[in-house]
Amino acid sequence: MDSSDSCLQRAASSPASVSLVGSNRLRNFLQDNKLKGKIVLSDEKDLISDAIVVKSLIWQVKSGPCICLVLCLDDKVDHNLVAQAISILPQFKEMLPISRKDVTLAGHDTAREVSGYEIGTIPPIGHAEKMPTLMDLSLVNRLKDYGKYFCGGGGEVGYELLISLNQLLKLDNISIKPISKNFQVKN
Repeated sequence: MDSSDSCLQRAASSPASVSLVGSNRLRNFLQDNKLKGKIVLSDEKDLISDAIVVKSLIWQVKSGPCICLVLCLDDKVDHNLVAQAISILPQFKEMLPISRKDVTLAGHDTAREVSGYEIGTIPPIGHAEKMPTLMDLSLVNRLKDYGKYFCGGGGEVGYELLISLNQLLKLDNISIKPISKNFQVKN
């Protein structure tokens, strides 16, 4: 059993754990896709302290389709790396070339509309509109190094999603690419 499974078991047995509360969309998405993840209260410090905290940002390409970027909470997006990563995705083939100027943070209304969540609560999965999701390679490397799991937006204020990398990679819209300014090639 890996550390993410033991954490999720603790979350399931925790009296403060949320199983039928929180974002219905996110909970239904987890169930429909048979993903092992939990929506927990943000103040469950014993569960969340073991996690790598991520942020999910909705970005727009050429004022058109949106993508979700997932990176460590303190990392900053590198526009050039995002443009490179998007350029190789089949969904964006007709929009080539894509430059750093073509990728921008989506406005609040757009982000809410395509994700289905309020800003600050957006999870990396389970959006209102299915969109490509780019996970930062340096984040994935941290997870591999420490065997930890993600803690990100739980769909509502006061809730967090706990989920492992293996569970996220079961989805066909997730790609791992270097997208942060903190990306470093590992030796």
